[in-house]
Amino acid sequence: MRLLVTGDWHLRKNRPRCRLDEDWKATQKEHLSQIAYESSSRNCPVLITGDIFNSAIVAEEIVNLFLEFCQLMNNDVLFIAGNHDLPDHSMNNVYRSSIGILFNVMALGTTKLVSLDKYRKEVSYAHFGTAVVNPGKEILVLHRLTYPSLKAIPPNAKASTPAELLEEFPGYNYIFTGDCHMPFHYEKKGRSVINPGHLNRQKTDETDQPCMYFVDTDTDEIECIEIEDDIDLVTDEYIKNEEDREDRIEAFVEKIKTQKKVSLSFEDNIESALLQNTATLDETTIKLIRFLMEESDDQFRI
Repeated sequence: MRLLVTGDWHLRKNRPRCRLDEDWKATQKEHLSQIAYESSSRNCPVLITGDIFNSAIVAEEIVNLFLEFCQLMNNDVLFIAGNHDLPDHSMNNVYRSSIGILFNVMALGTTKLVSLDKYRKEVSYAHFGTAVVNPGKEILVLHRLTYPSLKAIPPNAKASTPAELLEEFPGYNYIFTGDCHMPFHYEKKGRSVINPGHLNRQKTDETDQPCMYFVDTDTDEIECIEIEDDIDLVTDEYIKNEEDREDRIEAFVEKIKTQKKVSLSFEDNIESALLQNTATLDETTIKLIRFLMEESDDQFRI
């Protein structure tokens, strides 16, 4: 069987705060076009290992973005549901979600979007939080948080290692996973665990190069194919701005505490301090303080 394995697309309408792209939808569309091109050039289906969408319910234009990708495809599109795709992370709620639309479209049979059951001779799979369907085949597809080693697992994270997956599921030669945004290929005694990682970088700590994996189980060929995603479009400037704003608010509060002339009204004290510090507080910070005063009026009166 030949497959192009990808996952954790997290398609979304709003641009992540760490991105500088002028048009985030166009960026996502370009990345999906790369996948469609590689699938066509290698004449193989695309398999998505969960988290197609960034949340259980996304804007209609994002569902259409995915369906437009399916129309680009010359081969099948296969997928499992990830935790981000499902309300309350449960398949019981799938038809209250955007991915539920995809299941219904798949049932109509009008696109390249098809059920993994079509490949029941080769593939077992499990949507997030469910038991394995069609067990005992050569390939297993899971949405299970898996890191390349014990050392890579963050503190307090409930995750597996590839070695643990191979031990837990001894009958499979290939296990494809999703959820971890770190791409890797682990091999032991001729058996492989492949985690394709993210479609693109959506957090400042996601520094790994996005990629997809071409897998040919007949020849045991496994190839990592990079997805073009300019790391220069990822910034942590918003974090620095937030830290700077917090520092200024903290300094502002300290000045209020040390004012000689203090009113019994909390709001009066704030307004007085604002007037005295207009030179050091930017307009955004002033608006934020006044907004918080309005929202919490009853709680902050003394």
